[in-house]
Amino acid sequence: NPGYLSAQNMVLRNGPANAHGIDWRNVSRSRFPYNIQQLPGDKNALGRLKMEMPNRFDVYLHDTPSKSLFAQSDRFFSHGCVRVQQVGELAKYALTGDPSADVARILQPADDKTDRVALAQPLPVYILYWTVFRDVDGSVAFRRDIYGRDSRLIAALNGKRMAVSMANLPTPCGS
Repeated sequence: NPGYLSAQNMVLRNGPANAHGIDWRNVSRSRFPYNIQQLPGDKNALGRLKMEMPNRFDVYLHDTPSKSLFAQSDRFFSHGCVRVQQVGELAKYALTGDPSADVARILQPADDKTDRVALAQPLPVYILYWTVFRDVDGSVAFRRDIYGRDSRLIAALNGKRMAVSMANLPTPCGS
């Protein structure tokens, strides 16, 4: 579909300004010379707000235009990053310490451009990966181990080493 990129608000960063001029039949996954970027705006897969955190995995917190995904019980749609249901309130808290603060200018820019806002004080973020935990009723609850960490942990506890297969793991957001 020659109009796909423009319909998704995407541009080629190192190619012709008009993607219609590319002979896409001669472009393959192994020979893909272009960098594609989705511009800021309502169609952006990261929503209107992305909260970057310094970490070696390039994982961040972000909004989403697909709000219906929060109704799903299986939430592994962000390829390693974390979709935040109420990202505006979290951003307000991070910026001011008050989730009801008026920072609409920052959270709803009038144009479709990227603005960077640094926090005055660092906000520690801890992401815990639990596949077994105590449920609200006190019973033991289990969740699917999508990252395959349980088998590696069990092997380590038994004094064994396991090879890590990256093939079935979600790809990081920044990749």
